[in-house]
Amino acid sequence: MTKHFHEAGEHGHYDARYFAGEVERARAGTILLELLRAFGNAVRPLGVTPILMHGALIGWAWSRRLLPWDRDIDLCVLVGELAVLDRRAGELDYDRTRFLLDVNPGYLDPATRNRHPRETVEENKIDARFIDRATGLYLDVTALRPAPAADDGAPRVATKCPHVYRVADLLPLDAAEIEGVPVHVPRNVEAVLVQEYGERVLERRVFRGWRFDEAEGAWVEGSELQRLFERLTGG
Repeated sequence: MTKHFHEAGEHGHYDARYFAGEVERARAGTILLELLRAFGNAVRPLGVTPILMHGALIGWAWSRRLLPWDRDIDLCVLVGELAVLDRRAGELDYDRTRFLLDVNPGYLDPATRNRHPRETVEENKIDARFIDRATGLYLDVTALRPAPAADDGAPRVATKCPHVYRVADLLPLDAAEIEGVPVHVPRNVEAVLVQEYGERVLERRVFRGWRFDEAEGAWVEGSELQRLFERLTGG
Protein backbone atom coordinates (compact mmCIF):
# COMPACT_ATOMS: atom_id res chain seq x y z
CA MET A 1 0.00 0.00 0.00
CA THR A 2 1.22 3.52 -0.81
CA LYS A 3 2.47 5.51 2.17
CA HIS A 4 -0.38 7.65 3.49
CA PHE A 5 1.35 10.09 5.85
CA HIS A 6 4.40 11.99 4.65
CA GLU A 7 6.75 13.73 7.06
CA ALA A 8 8.80 16.82 6.26
CA GLY A 9 12.00 15.00 5.33
CA GLU A 10 14.96 15.65 7.63
CA HIS A 11 12.83 17.89 9.83
CA GLY A 12 11.11 14.84 11.32
CA HIS A 13 7.84 15.24 13.20
CA TYR A 14 5.97 17.60 10.89
CA ASP A 15 3.31 16.72 8.33
CA ALA A 16 4.80 17.59 4.94
CA ARG A 17 1.55 19.16 3.71
CA TYR A 18 1.66 21.87 6.36
CA PHE A 19 5.34 22.23 7.24
CA ALA A 20 6.27 25.91 7.34
CA GLY A 21 9.64 25.73 9.07
CA GLU A 22 11.03 24.51 12.37
CA VAL A 23 9.02 25.56 15.41
CA GLU A 24 10.85 26.80 18.50
CA ARG A 25 10.80 24.27 21.33
CA ALA A 26 8.55 26.11 23.80
CA ARG A 27 6.03 27.06 21.11
CA ALA A 28 6.01 23.49 19.82
CA GLY A 29 5.15 22.23 23.29
CA THR A 30 2.28 24.73 23.54
CA ILE A 31 0.90 23.67 20.15
CA LEU A 32 1.12 19.98 21.02
CA LEU A 33 -0.84 20.55 24.23
CA GLU A 34 -3.46 22.52 22.29
CA LEU A 35 -3.73 19.63 19.84
CA LEU A 36 -4.11 17.20 22.73
CA ARG A 37 -6.85 19.25 24.39
CA ALA A 38 -8.78 19.81 21.16
CA PHE A 39 -8.58 16.13 20.17
CA GLY A 40 -9.71 14.93 23.59
CA ASN A 41 -12.65 17.34 23.61
CA ALA A 42 -13.64 16.31 20.08
CA VAL A 43 -13.63 12.54 20.52
CA ARG A 44 -15.02 12.33 24.06
CA PRO A 45 -18.70 12.65 22.97
CA LEU A 46 -18.25 9.57 20.76
CA GLY A 47 -17.05 7.47 23.68
CA VAL A 48 -13.47 7.39 22.39
CA THR A 49 -10.80 7.43 25.11
CA PRO A 50 -7.26 8.16 23.84
CA ILE A 51 -4.45 6.74 25.98
CA LEU A 52 -1.23 8.68 26.49
CA MET A 53 1.60 6.36 25.36
CA HIS A 54 5.24 6.04 24.28
CA GLY A 55 7.39 9.17 24.71
CA ALA A 56 4.53 11.27 26.07
CA LEU A 57 3.87 8.64 28.72
CA ILE A 58 7.56 8.66 29.71
CA GLY A 59 7.32 12.42 30.18
CA TRP A 60 4.17 12.03 32.27
CA ALA A 61 5.77 9.35 34.44
CA TRP A 62 8.84 11.48 35.19
CA SER A 63 7.33 14.92 35.71
CA ARG A 64 3.70 15.09 34.48
CA ARG A 65 5.09 17.10 31.58
CA LEU A 66 5.97 16.45 27.94
CA LEU A 67 9.56 15.48 27.23
CA PRO A 68 11.10 18.77 26.10
CA TRP A 69 12.88 17.26 23.09
CA ASP A 70 9.78 15.58 21.64
CA ARG A 71 7.98 17.14 18.67
CA ASP A 72 4.90 14.91 18.72
CA ILE A 73 2.54 13.20 21.15
CA ASP A 74 1.67 9.52 20.86
CA LEU A 75 -1.79 8.23 21.66
CA CYS A 76 -3.40 4.81 21.43
CA VAL A 77 -7.06 3.92 21.05
CA LEU A 78 -8.81 0.57 20.88
CA VAL A 79 -9.26 -0.50 17.26
CA GLY A 80 -13.04 -0.40 17.62
CA GLU A 81 -12.79 3.22 18.76
CA LEU A 82 -10.65 4.09 15.75
CA ALA A 83 -13.36 2.60 13.53
CA VAL A 84 -15.85 4.94 15.21
CA LEU A 85 -13.57 7.92 14.50
CA ASP A 86 -13.22 6.88 10.88
CA ARG A 87 -16.95 6.39 10.42
CA ARG A 88 -18.11 9.50 12.29
CA ALA A 89 -15.25 11.93 11.65
CA GLY A 90 -17.67 14.46 10.16
CA GLU A 91 -19.52 14.69 13.49
CA LEU A 92 -16.48 15.73 15.50
CA ASP A 93 -16.61 19.23 16.96
CA TYR A 94 -13.25 20.94 16.50
CA ASP A 95 -11.86 23.93 14.65
CA ARG A 96 -11.33 22.57 11.15
CA THR A 97 -9.68 25.78 10.01
CA ARG A 98 -6.86 25.04 12.47
CA PHE A 99 -6.77 21.26 12.89
CA LEU A 100 -7.19 18.20 10.68
CA LEU A 101 -8.07 14.64 11.69
CA ASP A 102 -6.70 12.27 9.06
CA VAL A 103 -7.39 8.52 9.42
CA ASN A 104 -5.10 6.26 7.40
CA PRO A 105 -7.38 4.24 5.05
CA GLY A 106 -5.07 1.26 5.59
CA TYR A 107 -5.64 1.06 9.34
CA LEU A 108 -7.48 -2.25 8.97
CA ASP A 109 -4.94 -3.77 6.55
CA PRO A 110 -3.08 -6.53 8.46
CA ALA A 111 -0.14 -6.27 6.07
CA THR A 112 0.72 -2.72 7.14
CA ARG A 113 2.57 -3.68 10.29
CA ASN A 114 6.13 -4.40 11.34
CA ARG A 115 7.39 -7.67 12.78
CA HIS A 116 9.55 -5.92 15.37
CA PRO A 117 9.12 -2.53 17.14
CA ARG A 118 12.56 -1.31 16.01
CA GLU A 119 11.77 -1.81 12.34
CA THR A 120 11.15 1.33 10.33
CA VAL A 121 10.35 -0.28 6.99
CA GLU A 122 6.55 -0.27 7.28
CA GLU A 123 5.28 3.07 6.05
CA ASN A 124 1.69 2.75 7.26
CA LYS A 125 2.05 1.71 10.88
CA ILE A 126 0.53 5.04 12.01
CA ASP A 127 -3.26 4.72 11.93
CA ALA A 128 -4.35 8.36 12.28
CA ARG A 129 -3.03 11.85 12.90
CA PHE A 130 -4.47 15.02 14.35
CA ILE A 131 -2.56 17.83 12.68
CA ASP A 132 -2.00 21.52 13.29
CA ARG A 133 -2.45 23.08 9.86
CA ALA A 134 -0.33 26.15 10.65
CA THR A 135 2.85 24.24 11.48
CA GLY A 136 2.45 20.56 10.56
CA LEU A 137 2.96 19.41 14.17
CA TYR A 138 0.73 16.47 15.04
CA LEU A 139 -0.53 13.81 17.40
CA ASP A 140 0.12 10.23 16.29
CA VAL A 141 -2.73 7.78 16.91
CA THR A 142 -2.23 4.02 16.74
CA ALA A 143 -4.85 1.35 17.31
CA LEU A 144 -4.60 -1.42 19.90
CA ARG A 145 -5.66 -4.76 18.42
CA PRO A 146 -5.93 -8.26 19.88
CA ALA A 147 -2.56 -10.03 20.00
CA PRO A 148 -1.50 -13.58 20.92
CA ALA A 149 -1.77 -14.22 24.64
CA ALA A 150 1.29 -14.16 26.88
CA ASP A 151 2.97 -17.43 27.87
CA ASP A 152 0.86 -17.50 31.03
CA GLY A 153 -2.34 -17.04 29.02
CA ALA A 154 -2.82 -13.36 29.89
CA PRO A 155 -4.70 -11.42 27.16
CA ARG A 156 -2.62 -8.92 25.21
CA VAL A 157 -3.05 -6.17 22.63
CA ALA A 158 -0.57 -4.66 20.18
CA THR A 159 -0.04 -1.74 17.84
CA LYS A 160 1.27 -2.18 14.29
CA CYS A 161 4.82 -1.23 15.38
CA PRO A 162 4.29 -3.75 17.12
CA HIS A 163 4.33 -2.74 20.76
CA VAL A 164 2.67 -5.49 22.80
CA TYR A 165 0.97 -4.95 26.16
CA ARG A 166 -0.90 -7.02 28.69
CA VAL A 167 -4.50 -5.88 28.81
CA ALA A 168 -4.43 -6.00 32.63
CA ASP A 169 -1.61 -3.42 32.63
CA LEU A 170 -3.58 -1.06 30.40
CA LEU A 171 -7.16 -1.35 31.62
CA PRO A 172 -9.03 0.08 33.39
CA LEU A 173 -7.50 3.43 32.47
CA ASP A 174 -6.72 6.13 35.01
CA ALA A 175 -7.81 9.74 34.48
CA ALA A 176 -4.88 12.13 34.80
CA GLU A 177 -3.47 15.43 33.52
CA ILE A 178 -0.33 16.43 31.66
CA GLU A 179 0.54 20.11 31.96
CA GLY A 180 -3.09 20.84 32.83
CA VAL A 181 -4.60 18.91 29.91
CA PRO A 182 -6.90 16.00 30.82
CA VAL A 183 -5.62 12.62 29.61
CA HIS A 184 -5.96 8.93 30.36
CA VAL A 185 -2.97 6.77 31.25
CA PRO A 186 -2.60 2.99 31.63
CA ARG A 187 -3.56 1.34 34.89
CA ASN A 188 0.06 0.25 35.42
CA VAL A 189 2.24 2.89 33.78
CA GLU A 190 5.53 1.41 34.95
CA ALA A 191 4.74 -2.07 33.61
CA VAL A 192 3.63 -0.67 30.24
CA LEU A 193 6.80 1.40 29.84
CA VAL A 194 9.07 -1.45 30.92
CA GLN A 195 7.40 -3.77 28.39
CA GLU A 196 8.17 -1.24 25.67
CA TYR A 197 11.52 0.31 26.67
CA GLY A 198 13.16 -1.99 29.20
CA GLU A 199 13.92 -1.83 32.90
CA ARG A 200 15.89 1.47 32.83
CA VAL A 201 13.13 3.63 31.35
CA LEU A 202 12.31 5.14 34.75
CA GLU A 203 15.86 5.03 36.10
CA ARG A 204 18.00 6.61 33.40
CA ARG A 205 18.39 10.28 34.30
CA VAL A 206 20.57 11.35 31.35
CA PHE A 207 19.38 11.15 27.75
CA ARG A 208 20.70 12.75 24.56
CA GLY A 209 22.16 15.83 26.22
CA TRP A 210 19.33 16.17 28.75
CA ARG A 211 19.27 15.18 32.41
CA PHE A 212 16.52 14.99 34.99
CA ASP A 213 16.99 17.60 37.71
CA GLU A 214 15.44 16.32 40.94
CA ALA A 215 15.31 19.79 42.52
CA GLU A 216 13.48 21.29 39.55
CA GLY A 217 11.44 18.16 38.87
CA ALA A 218 12.12 18.60 35.17
CA TRP A 219 14.41 17.61 32.32
CA VAL A 220 17.10 20.25 31.73
CA GLU A 221 19.55 20.58 28.89
CA GLY A 222 23.26 19.95 29.43
CA SER A 223 25.36 18.42 32.18
CA GLU A 224 25.84 19.90 35.64
CA LEU A 225 29.38 20.91 34.64
CA GLN A 226 28.14 22.65 31.53
CA ARG A 227 25.45 24.50 33.49
CA LEU A 228 28.03 25.60 36.09
CA PHE A 229 30.29 26.88 33.32
CA GLU A 230 27.41 28.83 31.77
CA ARG A 231 26.55 30.43 35.11
CA LEU A 232 30.17 31.42 35.74
CA THR A 233 30.71 32.81 32.26
CA GLY A 234 27.27 34.29 31.78
CA GLY A 235 26.82 32.10 28.74
